[in-house]
Amino acid sequence: MRTITLVLVLVAGLAGCAEPVRRADWLPLTGSRADATMTLAYFYNPYLQKPLTSDEQALEVATQRCGAWGYSNAEPFGVVDERCAETDSKGVCEKKIVTRIYQCLGSGNSVPPIDNKPTKPNKPKAQ
Repeated sequence: MRTITLVLVLVAGLAGCAEPVRRADWLPLTGSRADATMTLAYFYNPYLQKPLTSDEQALEVATQRCGAWGYSNAEPFGVVDERCAETDSKGVCEKKIVTRIYQCLGSGNSVPPIDNKPTKPNKPKAQ
């Protein structure tokens, strides 16, 4: 009886460790050059995964994306938001989305104005 109890305790303890820990990389979701903001996100299954994230990796991605717009840096803006992105037929959340907004810092490159002037048609050359 004592052996069975010990085996059950070990199995229960290992079952708690069965949840795979996976690295979740932050990826660009949306952005606005005009507002100088970048939203990063990652997805995970709350019942099967326990994501590990890196604030440094998120800042690197946001800074790189903001840099493409001419900004020199980025910083977190607001809080991390976590919501259900997908539910099963019973309404149980199967996929969560975690988002965070970053503010681009520095002076971004100005976008050249669009030239809406009509162009003159080319005259055919005389031969």
